[in-house]
Amino acid sequence: LHYVAGVEVSTDFIAPTGFEITTIPAGNYLSLDHVGSIMELAPSYAEAYGVAFPSAGLEMREGPHLEIYDATLDPMSDSYVMGIAIPIK
Repeated sequence: LHYVAGVEVSTDFIAPTGFEITTIPAGNYLSLDHVGSIMELAPSYAEAYGVAFPSAGLEMREGPHLEIYDATLDPMSDSYVMGIAIPIK
């Protein structure tokens, strides 16, 4: 597992020392939402990879698996929404 935390920046952004610029390759994703506190994330991952992805009949492709956050929301809130994105062909 190679975990990277990142933030979307403009193409002319200069990363501070110690940080690196990484480009996420173009491609399609199956996007699912986790709703609720981030502390309750595990069941959403089980649903995404164990139920939703297999039942969609799609094929996974090489690429990063993404978690998409909105920094303006409270991740401990019961109404928090976070995206889970699975790379697909």
